[in-house]
Order: sequence, then C-alpha cells, then structure tokens
Amino acid sequence: MEITEGIIKEVESGNRKIVLDLYHHSFNVLMSSAVRYKNNKEDQMEIVNNAFMKIVTNIDKYKPGTAYFSWIKTIVQREIIDDFRVADAIQSAASTQTISGNLTVTGTFTADGGVTGSQIGIQSAGTVVGTAKTLNFIGTGNTFLDNGDGTVDVSISGSGGGGLGTAINYSDGTASPFSYIDRFTQVSEDLLLNAENAGVSTSIIVSVSPNIEINSGIAVTVGAGKTMIIDVLQIGDL
Repeated sequence: MEITEGIIKEVESGNRKIVLDLYHHSFNVLMSSAVRYKNNKEDQMEIVNNAFMKIVTNIDKYKPGTAYFSWIKTIVQREIIDDFRVADAIQSAASTQTISGNLTVTGTFTADGGVTGSQIGIQSAGTVVGTAKTLNFIGTGNTFLDNGDGTVDVSISGSGGGGLGTAINYSDGTASPFSYIDRFTQVSEDLLLNAENAGVSTSIIVSVSPNIEINSGIAVTVGAGKTMIIDVLQIGDL
C-alpha cells in the first residue's frame, strides 16, 4: 500500500475503509516493536492501537515518498517510552507522586481523599459557562450519557414545553417545545412531606397533575408548616 496524498486525504476525511487498510498495512511493524517490550497480548495491542491513533491523528505530517515504516516506528517507539514513563513513575506507598504523560487504569481506580485538579468543562449551546469538579443531579428523571469522546450529554426531565411536565422529544432525542402532564397520577408508597424533603422552611407543595389518587393502605402526610396545592396550573377543567 503506497501512502499517497490521496490516501492521506481519505484518512483525514474519516474514510473507514481506507483507515482500516492503513491499519492492516501498519500492523506488523507496530506489533514487532510492541512484542519486544510487552509480554502479554493485551498490553501489546494497547501499544499498537494507541500508536495507530497517533498515526491517524498526525497523518498530515507524513511526507509521501518518504519511508512510511520508519515514520511509524518512531511513533510506536515514543508510545512505548511514554508507557514506561508512567509505569516507572508509580511508586508503591509514596506519599506524593508526580506523573508526566498518560495514565491508563484497567480495573477499578480508588482514591482515598479524592482526586484534585480535574475539572469538568460546562457548555450550553456551544458556549462555555464554567467549570466544576462535581455535577449533582437533583430530582428524578435527570440523566447523563457518556459519549465516549470526552463529552457528556445531560438530560433534564421536563425540559420541553418550558419545563412543565414530561418533555416530548423529537426522533433524534432532542427536546421539542412540547411536554405532557398526566390527568391521573397514583401515589403507591407512604410519603412524609416535611423539612427533610420538601423545603427547610414553610413551603408550598404542588402537583401539576389535576388528579392525585392515593392507593389503598398508603398514607401521605403533610408536615407542619407545609401547604399542599393539587392542580396548581388549574388545568383540570380543560
């Protein structure tokens, strides 16, 4: 396989067939370096795959007509060196350690006392709105999805229709401007509404559903200082 300008452009554009062909073309050279320093197949494949990702990412730096295999040997050797730097940097029972390079943990990573220094970039509609080390999901129905590319999608229940009721989504999963509210809602377990779960001071407890049915044998207790309003939007007569 000759690595031409055309091949480079196809790789940059994400042509899966060409990228796969390039992987097969590069595999033996990458693996021959990996087996010299890693004893098990899993570690060898990790070196190969990490090196190949760097080859794809930096394919624009390769000059067609030059020795392609020599170029990728340099990349895989640097990957091996980086891997050993991390492994050698971890010292058992050391109170403080500084690790330069990438750290990959296979299995469970436990940190007594927490992990400091890492922050989550928060964006809204592509605009950075701040950073945080912890995201707290308040309420039910709020979920997040790890996209696997370093980003996380957060879904807030009730975001459609101005935040009332349950959101109705488009076919692609994004929220439409509409939501729905059930006319009848059942309470299926005992519920005590007090300062622990319904506001620390006098508060108004509301339901947008016009009809609340409490199942037989179930008790809903409104604590001191609380006021309950059913059908707060007064939609029961619609």
